[in-house]
Amino acid sequence: SLIALIFAQAADTTTAITSSSDEKLACVKATCGTDHTVKYKTTP
Repeated sequence: SLIALIFAQAADTTTAITSSSDEKLACVKATCGTDHTVKYKTTP
């Protein structure tokens, strides 16, 4: 969830987001600045 991402960033941790959509991953990376993204449909 994005709330969990915000809390994790506030705690100065490395963050990662998973999704099945490249568009959603790009949006989250651009707006929230997550450290890593994983597309779970193509990443084992």
